[in-house]
Amino acid sequence: MGDRSSDRTFHGTVSGHGLTCISFTTDDGHHYALTGDAIPARVRKIAHSGFRAGSGAPQQATLTVVGHVDTQAMSSCAGYTVLVAGKVTVESVGQASVPGT
Repeated sequence: MGDRSSDRTFHGTVSGHGLTCISFTTDDGHHYALTGDAIPARVRKIAHSGFRAGSGAPQQATLTVVGHVDTQAMSSCAGYTVLVAGKVTVESVGQASVPGT
């Protein structure tokens, strides 16, 4: 991606909500569709694990992402702003909570 002056550091989580995008929620509550070659396969797998009856709760990952917001890009998740990741650090992985519990 190269050195970009618009890059910032974001902290948050990716959970397996079964969405078509990799949904990244920052610690301050903003929702982004995370994209970019820097996203590890492990994070992609967690993001698409989904909540399925009988399969138990999926995992979630706590991440530090260095990247930039691309307001011109289209997300497959309606209403989500695209965050282009240049570097992704997985801080922890654990079990996600099931919505409504």
